Amino acid sequence: TNALADDKLLSIPTNGPIPLQARFIVPAANDPGTPTAIERFLIGMSAFRQSLPEGTFSSLAQFLQVPELTIRSPWLNTASSYQQRLGLTDTAYERLPQQILSLVKSGDARFVVYAYGQSLKPADGSIDTSNGNICTNYQVTAEVATRAVIRVEGGAARPRAVIESFNVLPPD
Repeated sequence: TNALADDKLLSIPTNGPIPLQARFIVPAANDPGTPTAIERFLIGMSAFRQSLPEGTFSSLAQFLQVPELTIRSPWLNTASSYQQRLGLTDTAYERLPQQILSLVKSGDARFVVYAYGQSLKPADGSIDTSNGNICTNYQVTAEVATRAVIRVEGGAARPRAVIESFNVLPPD
């Protein structure tokens, strides 16, 4: 982000480097007030995606047209005309796409789901009979871990999940 105050920005010599500050993007929190930066980003991306045919990105070029990735990034300071004219460089605008592009791929939507489950039984001496037979502790009797690869077919209006592979993972 361009975190330099306006008065300090004006003191940078012509053609001098504009200092940018790295910022860790935190996940969205449950905030009933103003949407967080990540929420504003996702709302903008979703609105752009909905304007496309079938409501889906068909290429990386379409994805890179999302204004919230660059010129309307919620992590850039565009509050003043000084920031807009002097504080923002191509490096600042292109930082977010540079960081996430290796995670984006065109084509079929696929994701991997890891699931872990346990079967339990009440542990010895864990039933509290003075309080309505409430169990206060359990013992693990079995465990299982699975991995599934799921592909999403169809457009945004009628998506359909297809399980490509499903494996029970061996114990470690």
